[in-house]
Amino acid sequence: MDVLAWMVRQSCLRQYLPRVQRNVAKYLSVAARIARGQPWFKKPSAAILLRIQAPPVPRLSTSARHLAPSPCDQAAFRISHRTQHTAMAGGGLPPKPRFMDETERRLAHEWKEAGVAIEEVARRLGRHRTNVSKALCSDDRPVGVGRKRALTESDVDRLVALTEKMVDEAAGRYMVTREMIQARFVPKVCDRVIANAQHDRGIWMYRMREKPILTPEDVAARRRWAQRYRRKTPSWWRAHIHLHIDNHAFKVPATMAARRHLAARRIPGVYRSKGMSLRPGHVRPGRGLRHNTGVKNVMVAGGVGSGRVRLWHVVPGAWGADAAAKMYSGPLIKALRKAHPRKRTWRVLEDNDPGGYQTRRAQQAKTELNVEQFHIPCRSPDLNVMDFYVWSEVERRLRMEERTWDDNRKESREEFIQRLQRTIRTLPKSSIDGAVGDLAWRARALHKAKGGLFEEGGRRGRRA
Repeated sequence: MDVLAWMVRQSCLRQYLPRVQRNVAKYLSVAARIARGQPWFKKPSAAILLRIQAPPVPRLSTSARHLAPSPCDQAAFRISHRTQHTAMAGGGLPPKPRFMDETERRLAHEWKEAGVAIEEVARRLGRHRTNVSKALCSDDRPVGVGRKRALTESDVDRLVALTEKMVDEAAGRYMVTREMIQARFVPKVCDRVIANAQHDRGIWMYRMREKPILTPEDVAARRRWAQRYRRKTPSWWRAHIHLHIDNHAFKVPATMAARRHLAARRIPGVYRSKGMSLRPGHVRPGRGLRHNTGVKNVMVAGGVGSGRVRLWHVVPGAWGADAAAKMYSGPLIKALRKAHPRKRTWRVLEDNDPGGYQTRRAQQAKTELNVEQFHIPCRSPDLNVMDFYVWSEVERRLRMEERTWDDNRKESREEFIQRLQRTIRTLPKSSIDGAVGDLAWRARALHKAKGGLFEEGGRRGRRA
């Protein structure tokens, strides 16, 4: 009984001890027949060896060589495994999913068309031949198990259409809730079923993005503008427009509290876990919350052209018709003549400011100075270089410089104006030229959007 002792002392075979004890006699008989060169099988078939579900013989260490089985034992184990794998296709299958998946069905059909027998197909797939036959005879999809789905695919399609319709009807005047959708949707299901169906189609509740509200007239004007300029190249925009101008009001962060307030407004988000959203450093002030820094804001009229900041004028008082006319006849015409001394007519891209650039006095000043306005549609900051690049870049550089300051440091309005001028002069020429040339891509994107809003950058936008 050396074989029995060896099998018992192996930890990986101890669970098979009762079966080994009952079948050891048959096991030794088959091993003896193999050693004598006689046929090892006789009636009934050799499937009796399948009663010993033994794993492969483990590799023994040098200290355990005296426990190794004899060559007859090893031959019997090999025959046992070979018999087991042969009988797998006949019904001794391991646990498998109830239904054959699409890959198994496709392989079964391909092998059947190639002339492979059903038994061989079942052996290759590890399935019972009856399951393979049923799969080959029927092309219907398997019926799911469990409760019937509350919404069919057509119901989900109608739910998606209803959601989009209700959001379009609201047009930003009120919030469309899930309860409102549930009240109008048929068939009547609970809100959880509606939520799951929306999430499966990628519909979630997102914060509304901040963009100008366009009227139908604005969309039509933007489409005509894009149709006219969509084929212009970046070099055309750099050479054709002599100056891009706009106004911006800068807040003066005189104290540490003001600097922190302005810096927090530029932070899009933080890494945190649930339940930590109200901790200090995890919140920021809203855009509608006004913060009095204690110092008057600085109104700047700026302009870029030919890769440099050509115009930088601090408006001394309130901005209006008089201030705009003085700006045209003073710093603006000087900047144009210095940058383009051989020109007698200059083109300036500016927005449609009704209180400044488009007043009667400002128009008269531009006519007298031979300054032509390059028109862009109303409510289109995405077409002005100063709006979509220069002002945000200057604010970013100011906040980065303030990060290294001491908390007790204070700054006056005059000191802030000087720092503002130094910061604007550090903008690289390559960045300004790239932003101006980007108008070529924006014109094409606006034309593709048919005059509506388009993705300007980041992961959604595309520079093509």
